[in-house]
Amino acid sequence: FTPIGGTITLDPCVFQIRGCKTDGEGGNTIEDDFFKIFPNPAQDVLNVNLSGAIQEVYILDITGRILKSENVTGNTFVSFNLTDFALGTYFVQTVDAKGEAQVQRFVKM
Repeated sequence: FTPIGGTITLDPCVFQIRGCKTDGEGGNTIEDDFFKIFPNPAQDVLNVNLSGAIQEVYILDITGRILKSENVTGNTFVSFNLTDFALGTYFVQTVDAKGEAQVQRFVKM
């Protein structure tokens, strides 16, 4: 899976995928102007490196329902425990100080 732009439509939400590249070890590292998630696919923990003025980070299921959230104002890193997540596809959404959102997909294995 290597989208370089495109739109994923999840009723009632529309998410923009900004970029994805292979990390050379069989997984993907998704990079964005505002944040980077790793590892992808993830097992027990998902790490998020932040840049810019990110204030909130959310983990969403495929329907757009918020499963976890974290206020990260002033932080450059956050980890999410995924041990209670079922296997499948999820999304990380960040929201900056202007209210603008960025979304990246990850897989829980």
